[in-house]
Amino acid sequence: MGSTFSGAITADGIKTMATYTGAINLNGQTFTFGTGGMVLDNGTGSTFVLGAATISITNGPLDNKDYTGWNANTSSITVNGTSSVTSKYQNSFYNLTFAAGSNVTIAADWVWVGHLLTLN
Repeated sequence: MGSTFSGAITADGIKTMATYTGAINLNGQTFTFGTGGMVLDNGTGSTFVLGAATISITNGPLDNKDYTGWNANTSSITVNGTSSVTSKYQNSFYNLTFAAGSNVTIAADWVWVGHLLTLN
């Protein structure tokens, strides 16, 4: 079971619970998240399929709590304001941007950016 979004989405955030086992397909869409950020708690196998999504997070977390389930593809994520990037084990990003004036705390075993890391 899974979920697919279509069209531009603005919300406080998106979060999976550890008991959710489906894929959440964000492919090709534009998302604007606030203080809830983007949190993947995939203790039982959920996945964010980012595809070519464009994601902006302002004053919220970008968090992968377990070691699987993050499918970066060719997505672009911009972190704005006071935010955190947290990862247990690993996070793979395609394009990751820290906006000018942002205050970002990174707490990860490692963060890998496959294409472009931009620090403004």
